[in-house]
Amino acid sequence: MYFEYPLSSIHGKKVLDATMEVYQLWTFTCEPHWYDLTRVNKGISSSTTWSTRPAGTDLMGDRQVAYGRATLCSPSQPANWVRFSDNVSGGETDENLTTTLASYAASKQAEITFSLTAHDESDAGAWARFRNDAKLSVTYVSYPSTPTEAKVQDGTSGKVCGTSTAPQVTGDTTPTVYGTVQSADGSQAQLRAAFEIWKADGTSRAWSATSPSGAWVADNAIRGATSSALVPQTDYRLRAKTQAYYLTDRGVTGVLDSAWSAWCYFRVDTDSPPAPVVSSADGRYQPSDTAPAADGVGVTGAFVFTPADADPATAGVQSDVVSYKWRLNSGPVSAPITVAKGTAGRANITPNQVGENVIQVSGFDAAGHSSVTGYYSFLVNPGAKPSGVWHFDGDGNDSTTAGSPHVLSSGAGASYDGVGRAGTASLKLDGTAGYAQSSGPVVDTTKSFSVSAWVRLADVSRSQTVVSQQATTLSGFALHYSASSKRFAFSRYTSDVAAPTASRSTSLAAPVAGVWTHLTGVYDAVGQTVQLYVNGRPQGAPVAFTAPWAATGPLQIGRFHNSTGYVEYFGGLIDEIHAWSRVLVDAEVVQDARLEDEDASDGDAAAPTPSLVAQWNATDTLNATGTTIKDTSGFQRALSLSGATLAQITTGADPDTGETGTTRQTMQLNGTSAYASAAGPIVDDTGSFTATAWITLDPAKFADTAKSYAVQVFGQSGTSQSSWGVWYEQPAGKSQGQWTFGRPDKDGAGALWSKTVSDSVSTPALKGVPVMLTVVYDAQMSVDTASGPKLGSLSLYVNSARMGDEDDVSFAAPWQGTGAFEVGRAKIDGAAARYFPGTVDSVRVWSGATSTAVIADRFNTEQ
Repeated sequence: MYFEYPLSSIHGKKVLDATMEVYQLWTFTCEPHWYDLTRVNKGISSSTTWSTRPAGTDLMGDRQVAYGRATLCSPSQPANWVRFSDNVSGGETDENLTTTLASYAASKQAEITFSLTAHDESDAGAWARFRNDAKLSVTYVSYPSTPTEAKVQDGTSGKVCGTSTAPQVTGDTTPTVYGTVQSADGSQAQLRAAFEIWKADGTSRAWSATSPSGAWVADNAIRGATSSALVPQTDYRLRAKTQAYYLTDRGVTGVLDSAWSAWCYFRVDTDSPPAPVVSSADGRYQPSDTAPAADGVGVTGAFVFTPADADPATAGVQSDVVSYKWRLNSGPVSAPITVAKGTAGRANITPNQVGENVIQVSGFDAAGHSSVTGYYSFLVNPGAKPSGVWHFDGDGNDSTTAGSPHVLSSGAGASYDGVGRAGTASLKLDGTAGYAQSSGPVVDTTKSFSVSAWVRLADVSRSQTVVSQQATTLSGFALHYSASSKRFAFSRYTSDVAAPTASRSTSLAAPVAGVWTHLTGVYDAVGQTVQLYVNGRPQGAPVAFTAPWAATGPLQIGRFHNSTGYVEYFGGLIDEIHAWSRVLVDAEVVQDARLEDEDASDGDAAAPTPSLVAQWNATDTLNATGTTIKDTSGFQRALSLSGATLAQITTGADPDTGETGTTRQTMQLNGTSAYASAAGPIVDDTGSFTATAWITLDPAKFADTAKSYAVQVFGQSGTSQSSWGVWYEQPAGKSQGQWTFGRPDKDGAGALWSKTVSDSVSTPALKGVPVMLTVVYDAQMSVDTASGPKLGSLSLYVNSARMGDEDDVSFAAPWQGTGAFEVGRAKIDGAAARYFPGTVDSVRVWSGATSTAVIADRFNTEQ
């Protein structure tokens, strides 16, 4: 008998114990016989035959039993479970089920297959029957996660942290540091925090400790430790990691380490002036220790910074502070607020998170000496819900639950049957007369507001408006594409006249047609600025706009109103328009662009929602014929074969047994000149995307190990480089290779590549083995880097397993490839290269990131 188990649930886990149980129903005799549990050399499937069955390679364990004859034996021997578990303590040191499972989990093997046989298959007395519901039980401990914080206690003000350019200042030479230990094992984990304090320049470690030092705690415990005396007037940096204790079935104990946290920078400065006192200037946000949560995220409050008295013995407030800097939570440090010596400063600050928000303020004297940091903590309610939400799933209904809904009416040339970025459909506009509009205004343009939309331009040859709100002569604002500047823009106008002055925040790069892009426009009435975001990223600094006025007409989708009438009709698809009567802060813009799953019933809530934008299936003989594979995603981008061929191949055939095997059509690539291509680009390369292919590699093309090889499965072509791609690379002198997902930093010669790579695999072992490769670029994922958090991460999956370290690979400066989407080759330094040898069954591309769980489910369904 053969038993096969998927292992994705224990990938990356530390296996402590493993047990295999098989239920024996009947034996030929009452005399016990030996039965072997053996790991075999390959998997099984519905096409496995007697002649193609796996062969045993490693004995896991053996048991001498006889169950199932019941009262025919004396004493009775009823049917029972046969338990295989390493009996090392009993002297059977060769039993290695646990260590084998540990090895498979560490190398992220997709599955493991066992055979159950009689030790002597020729002995009729060993004949037996077993049930087919064998159980594989694995006890494991997760590798711990990085602590959620590594911070320094500053007096009674709380736990704080700074950056290398703006360290937090403390007057305590023996500060207490904190970290919250993390593990996926929750209350079952045995954890502690490990701390290190280094000089900020990294030249030496000043102190280290673990907490607790002689015990272990559960997940999410806050741990603290007090450092030894540190040298004053010195910059330091702190980091923390989680350590997890484990005990294996062999009695081996050990400690697993998480990655270190990001550095927390602080300065010990005993000469600093006293911390400024922070208070609310408008009474909106009162201190958290005396007042409940107020207003909401995105609602600005006014605050005053008052210098503290440096010499209470002298009459009046003695202070030489001439400027202040502030930061909110973990955000950037503000520009200096210059004041007359010893006077207060003021700032308008917009809370950006629900719950506790902390303002950190430092005062500076004329010589640039910083005060000890002053803190002000206040509580904030969730931001007000959108004023309008339009999903366009077959209609123009407003899905918001706040206030009165704004149902859209539509004109000729508009329909709610386009392919959707989310849901079932989108608003499809013809570019000449199509539009949708509300019956009245949705936002008050004299106050703060935000609008966002997913757009797919049909062309970029003319100016087009996504969203505007009409007034008498003009529209009060526009989220639009400008053909003259070849940029997306968010614009406001100084007055409702024919030729006003515009304040315009524009995109940093030119958009392309035929891809989904997320746009957000934010007007901040307090800060008096407009700001455009593309795919969650702010496009430059906010642009000043100081003359708001009321546009009281309807919200217009797909057109703009000026003195001549309606103009700039949008051509293409628009989906998921959201409008808020408040400022949307950066984190909320990122969340909106991520398009998170809001359905808690599917088990994937808060995961990003991708949408299929290309699908080519070479095995589909109806849609793959001749030199063309049709795109069945709904966007109809045919894949044209150049040298690549559609051929029938048969697998699983066995002449000895008469097995005919299974025949399917696939695309074959010769590794020298064959490839396939579709008109591109397929996705907005500056946004999130996912791509998957089922392939087999031809190892014969890698036989000469004196050479190095790199062969690309698919990617998006630019002018000089592929904007992104996934390839297999085998270095010279090796017979092992790695799958790689990479992106270059520029579309030019000498580009530097950011990569995430798989574990090394034996190239010859890939012969005839189907592999599902998936790449994900998550433009909204924040990754800790040496220069601080950056948006944009690369992920590579081989079958169901995510490759690389637990830490995300950062790629924060994406650029758009404008060439063809190519299967089977790459663009490197302006030339075609990396031709792929093997077969490709299918290629799919999605706009949006895809979660690990969805990718694993896809592999388990399709393998």
